[in-house]
Amino acid sequence: MFQKLLVASLLFLGIQFVNAVPNATAYCDSTSGICYQGYTDPTLDITVGLTFPPVSTDGGANSTAFIAEIVAPVTYGWTGITVGGSMAYSLLFVLWPYEGEVILSPRWTTGYTQPTPYYGPIITMLPGTSVNSTSITASFLCENCTYWEGGAIGGGDLEGTQLIEYVANNDTEVFDPANYASNFTIHDVYGSFELNLADAHFSDFFSLL
Repeated sequence: MFQKLLVASLLFLGIQFVNAVPNATAYCDSTSGICYQGYTDPTLDITVGLTFPPVSTDGGANSTAFIAEIVAPVTYGWTGITVGGSMAYSLLFVLWPYEGEVILSPRWTTGYTQPTPYYGPIITMLPGTSVNSTSITASFLCENCTYWEGGAIGGGDLEGTQLIEYVANNDTEVFDPANYASNFTIHDVYGSFELNLADAHFSDFFSLL
């Protein structure tokens, strides 16, 4: 048990092992029509994708928004991602199904402890968000989301690279599924991929909304 927790802690803190981290590739969601840079884990059957507005070319401030898609088996108790490459001081998202609906909860924590709700992001669920007999899909616009307390995606460089990590609990539900602030047990599966942010900007981003 200790070894399992240690390995999970090291991975979620961004410490990688000898296995090569896969790179994100382009794909388009057949339901929403939105195209992402992302990755599908062939073992865990988890897909994570992100797309961003164009970076500013006139010296103005960049948008703090992105669109994300998370797809996971509906049998998982919960699924989560970090867009900051670690669990601590990073923007996290946790999702689970409840009575046919998707519960999506932004989270944040200072360490390898229970993440609590994080109230900076402005979330808008988009078409394609669904729960069916096999999978749960969250497609959402996240505003005020490229910076957070203690960090920023790409370390503040929206044309840099970012490690994206995803985790899940195979079968244990959150303690209070109706409550987006519910606590939950530790993840027991995890993975990661490298996102080249320069490839993830879409010139007509705002037409997707």
